[in-house]
This record gives sequence, C-alpha cells and structure tokens, in this order.
Amino acid sequence: MRSKYLLLALISVFLWGCGEAGVESDISKLIDTERIEINLSTPFVGQEVDRTPSTVVYARNVVESDEFSEYLDDAQNFTVNFITYSVEGFPTTSSADMVLDVSVSIQGGNFLELLSLRINDVQNNPQDIMIYEKGSDLPANESTVSQLENALLNGQTFDMKIELYGEDVTLEQADVAFDLIFKYDLTARVQFD
Repeated sequence: MRSKYLLLALISVFLWGCGEAGVESDISKLIDTERIEINLSTPFVGQEVDRTPSTVVYARNVVESDEFSEYLDDAQNFTVNFITYSVEGFPTTSSADMVLDVSVSIQGGNFLELLSLRINDVQNNPQDIMIYEKGSDLPANESTVSQLENALLNGQTFDMKIELYGEDVTLEQADVAFDLIFKYDLTARVQFD
C-alpha cells in the first residue's frame, strides 16, 4: 500500500514539475575529434635532442552542429563538461615530452587560446588524460570554453589549432608519426514543450 502512495506522489511531483513549460532534460554526448596526425623528426637518430622545431596542425569542424541537430531548436544551453586527450602510435622504443598550445576558431574567426599542456613520456601512449573539467583547477581558458558553449548553442562549428614541439627527444628513426585524439564531453540542456 505504501509503495502505491509513493508512486502516486512521485508521479504528481513529476507532472507538477513539468507545468506548462514542458519537460527539461540534459542530453550528454562524448565526441571524439578526428585523429590528428603528428609528425616528429630529428636529424640525430638515437641521440637526445633538447628541443625539436615547432610545428602546427589543424583539426577542422571539431564538433559539428549535427551532433545535436535534433535537439538544437529546444536547447537552452550547452556545457563542456570535460576535455581529454589520448596519444596513439608513438613508438615505445623512442622517447619524448611534448609541449602543446591548443587554440580554437569559431566559424572561421580568429583563433582563441584554449589551453597549454605538457605531455611527459609520450612513448607511454597516455589514454583519456583529463585536461579540462568544468569547475576544476585544470588550466583552460574559461572565456574560450564559454564561447565554445555559445557557439554550440548557435549551431556553429569550431576548428582546433595545435602548436607543438618536442623536448628531451630521442627517436630510434628520423621521423615518427603518431596520433593525438581529443574528446569533448558535452551536455545540452533541452526544454521539450
């Protein structure tokens, strides 16, 4: 008998919460970027190099509006919950630390600084390392994150620019290619009428 009253009370609270405005819901997605191929080279095979020359790589249309297109008309806001990176394919017989400066461009505008990071021991091929989490002390530019959230709400795409160089690099071959993958965990707050 008690469970019937509890169920009735829960349904009443739910219906009262819906009111005339409808139902509010959070829809989350974890979105991987395309693999970003990084090439690292040194003229001194087998010898440690203090620093490699800087290189720049781009990832286009990182999060496209069609990821949330069915909810875009009803979205009230977007939240970037966290951003991670993974390294794949760096040879374990070589070693390096990588320094990265990551910027984003919304709808082809100027690039805005998102974050800087150092990846120690790239040869360990780290997986899903947190580089931004909403409300944490991880070093991301909150203003840029806020602009990303607004861009997603407006159905705009964004590109990434990654400037990087290696430090304390020892390669067992002259050129090494590996992949860098970013993941964005996004939540859309949706109001269904």
